[in-house]
This record gives sequence, structure tokens and C-alpha cells, in this order.
Amino acid sequence: TNLNAVVCFLFRRAPRSTPGVCWCQCRAELTVTSHPVCSVCGTSFTGILKLREHEIREHGLLPYTCDYCPKRFNHKAHRDLHVKARHTGEKSCHCDICGKGYSCISVLKTHRMTHFDKTFICDVCGKSFYHACHLTRHKLVHQDVRPYQCSTCGKGFTQAANLRSHQAIHTGERQLCSVCGKSYRCLKNHVISKHSHELPADELPARDAIITCEVCGKKFPNPSQFRVHQRSHTGGETKPYSCSLCSKTFNLATSFMRHRSIHTGETPYSCHDCGKHFRLLTFLKAHLQTKAHLRRTQQRQPVTSDL
Repeated sequence: TNLNAVVCFLFRRAPRSTPGVCWCQCRAELTVTSHPVCSVCGTSFTGILKLREHEIREHGLLPYTCDYCPKRFNHKAHRDLHVKARHTGEKSCHCDICGKGYSCISVLKTHRMTHFDKTFICDVCGKSFYHACHLTRHKLVHQDVRPYQCSTCGKGFTQAANLRSHQAIHTGERQLCSVCGKSYRCLKNHVISKHSHELPADELPARDAIITCEVCGKKFPNPSQFRVHQRSHTGGETKPYSCSLCSKTFNLATSFMRHRSIHTGETPYSCHDCGKHFRLLTFLKAHLQTKAHLRRTQQRQPVTSDL
């Protein structure tokens, strides 16, 4: 909203010859009317709906904006799901079998399947699936049918999702790993976490200094080194970090931040392959080792055609 709103000096409306004066109907003399302003081009509008129409028509902006981050959405329901899943931690959908809570029904449905057996089994390789459609799609691998073709290089894929992942390599959104042949949005993190034992030290990408000490400004590449350093400031005995919500105290800032995420619902650690978010790094690492994750990663691996 424009805080420097124009004052309509005449009763009810300004004459057309007056430049820069508000044209909306004023209810009283000297009324100040605040107008929504386009953040892209600066055009003012008489109402929020007119602004939204302009943003979509002229700038291609999605109409619904997250109050917590810059993300925008085409539908209000999608925005609301994003807020619950990423910011407020609200879990309104609960599993009727185990009681676990989730932010949206689609994630709950995916979780609920884990309580049942995979009854659809491939007669070629023995892999099992929850749904018949998933088995049908999987069988294309054995039949060497690749209906999804890359228009850039001609490679074929059995699934549309694999094609989209592959096409991101051409656009620069994803990078191809020369060790395993898979593509990733953050190739450096993948190489460090998965291939450190396979490559010579001089071929590994340099680790960024990701943690900064708030006391002295020194930077550290991983949490363990940072924790050791922090003891030089605390003496290893005092607990200067106190939780304002439950009064627990901690001698390390990282321990305090990890504890605080229990109250805030923050999930800063995400899986690059499936997009799931986790509260602790240890939870993410455990997820990366699950059979479900490894199987999903294998299914997403691009298959090279003979073309």
C-alpha cells in the first residue's frame, strides 16, 4: 500500500484537469485514500483486485503471495498448504493408523501406504509396488519402451518425471555428476556427501565456510568444528543459551538452535531428490539411507536411449 497517498482536496472527487490527484470517490473533504501499488512498475490502483489483475496480465506474477517468504502461488489453497508445511508447522491431517500428523492430505496418503503391503509384483525382476499403475509404468523399463523423448538431445525416458529432470541439465537448473551419472540442483553438495571416498582430495570441490561464530566472526565448514571452537568462548562449563519458552539452557548455540526448532517447527534441512524437509541434519541423513529414498532415486535416474 502506498503510504504517500494523494489527498483529494475537493469534496467527493477531483477535477479531471488536476494531474496526479486520486480519481476514486472520496467520502469527505480532505480524505486520504491509500492505494495498492504495483511493486514492479509502480502503477497505483483503486483496489487490491485491480492490482492483482494487473500483476497477472502485465507481469505474469502469480496472485497469492506467502506472508513469510517471497514465493507466489496460482491458487490460494496451494499458498495455504505451503504456509502450513514450510512456516507454521501446522499438521491438520492425521494418520488413522499411527496418529502421525501431516500438513496436507496428499502427504498423508503417501505415508498411509507404508502401513500396507506392496501387492503388485513385477514378474521380471521381483520389485513390488503399492498400485497397479506403478507396476505398469515400471514394466516399460523391461520392454525398453521410452515414450518421453528429449527434444534437445533425443534421449528417451520411461517416465515424464525423468525427462523433466534430464531437461533441467540443458537449461542449467541441474548439473550432471560425472561419477554416478545422475543430475542434481546442487552438484557440489552431492559430490562431497556421496563421492568423497571415491575421488582424490584434489578433485573434490572445496567446502564452503557455512557457519560463522557470532562472537569472533570465524567461519567453519561443518558443525562439529564449530562446536569445538565455541567452547573457547564458554569455557565448556557455563550454559549461556536459554530457551525463553521452556527455560532449558545450553552451552552451545547450535544445541540451542536445534532445540528451538522443536518449538518453532522449522525444517531447514531438505532432501535434494524428493524435496522432503527435516528438523535435524541427523534426520535428513537417516532419510537418505532409507530403502524408500534409495529406490526412488534409482527410479529417477535417467535412462539413455539407443538413439
